[in-house]
Amino acid sequence: MARQKSDIVFGSEFSPAVIKLEKLLELVDTHIPDRAALQAAIDAYFFPGKGKCSDPRKSLADNTILSMCAYGILERDEGDKNQLAFTVFGRSLHAARANPKKLREMMGKHCLVECRGLQVIEAIKTLFLAGTKVTKENLAKHLRQEGLHIPSNGKHLNVLRQWLEYSGALNPDKANGGQALWKPCDTRIEELLGVTAEELEKWGELTQSQYDFARAFALLDVDEALSSRVRDHAIALYGTEFPEGGLPQSVLHKLQDVGLIEWEKTTGGRGAKAHVVRPTNKLRNEFLEPILEQIASSMGSGYKRLSRMSLTDILERLDSDDTYEKGIALEGLAFYFCRRLDLEFVDWRLRGAASGGAEVDMIVEGARLLFSRWQIQCKNTKKVHLNDLAKEVGIAVAMKSNVVMLISTGVIGTAVTDFARMVMQSTAIQVVLIGGGLLDTLKNEPDRLSEVLNQKAVEAMQIKRVQVTDNGNS
Repeated sequence: MARQKSDIVFGSEFSPAVIKLEKLLELVDTHIPDRAALQAAIDAYFFPGKGKCSDPRKSLADNTILSMCAYGILERDEGDKNQLAFTVFGRSLHAARANPKKLREMMGKHCLVECRGLQVIEAIKTLFLAGTKVTKENLAKHLRQEGLHIPSNGKHLNVLRQWLEYSGALNPDKANGGQALWKPCDTRIEELLGVTAEELEKWGELTQSQYDFARAFALLDVDEALSSRVRDHAIALYGTEFPEGGLPQSVLHKLQDVGLIEWEKTTGGRGAKAHVVRPTNKLRNEFLEPILEQIASSMGSGYKRLSRMSLTDILERLDSDDTYEKGIALEGLAFYFCRRLDLEFVDWRLRGAASGGAEVDMIVEGARLLFSRWQIQCKNTKKVHLNDLAKEVGIAVAMKSNVVMLISTGVIGTAVTDFARMVMQSTAIQVVLIGGGLLDTLKNEPDRLSEVLNQKAVEAMQIKRVQVTDNGNS
């Protein structure tokens, strides 16, 4: 079976620690379009005495060439893969090769907006704010939890990180023990993209319809337009479903608040009302469309804030008298469980045919020893009712979930626990119930999370034992 392609751009033998970009660009210019000649020149200059193989296509230099293609610097002729040429971006790099500052700027912009570099930067920030040690392993794990495929033995993420360091977008500070601490440099990122860290944070809270409206408006490249025209353009481009109730409430107010548009209501002929929208300079930013596309391709509105909440913050919010704050804390707790259980994020706030039209707070999956799919639902209610769990079990059948986790700030009564036991005895589903009492335990002793979940697993195993014993007797 073919291996799934990494979602991080291929970068073997293309690290700035291995090659000098200025010299590599000179070699390319000298030897293209002949791929074999370029490969021999790269081997001789950067890998003398290394990378030799009976198959010339498997040398270290060939990896460098493939990486340059992946990074959008080179392109192969469709009719003859042994013929190479600079891309427009590659040619511009070559023209700037005598200016190291310009090269760093160009590579930084390219890696941030075209190679998921901005998503890597945001993931590092999330680890810092969540109190998680930033290592190559933890960074890869977090990106997998965001839904990216990153092979466990791949070097591409580390190469991309090094190019971000090369550009100054990431600072490789050293800890007391000498270990690198990769700290994003917000001022440098603003220099490269013309967007502040605060603006990126605000854009990360947009809904899908707001993202798509902004992206579609940017692509129209006009000084003003009717909001209905922009909406229709977004529907045609992205198949966007806009909420009912009118564009001002669902889209326009928010996009104006985050500085992407200005709008006003006008009255046309015969009393017809329309909304005119105008782009701000931020919307005209040449990098806006790929930035928004990169943000929108992650997990959607609110994800960033929730994934960055520490357990202390979550548990403090659970004590709030504000219903909304409690609801946010519950969703944050679901993300926290996802991280602690080393599960990979699939989707959240899911509603569609797969779930029978009902909403599921989060779907996560694990692949240790055996595949498992977890369905997590959070309830901010005084009491969990049997119907609440019954609905989740029905969704689990449709979603083919192995585990249903129901988290609530309230009381989980006997009828619910009895139903959970019956479900576990008669199906392959495991039900994990986390009620207000257990949340209080975790608040006072957060280190007991693993113990609590292990205990739930043991209880499920004992309940399910009857499935393999004669006549249901243990």
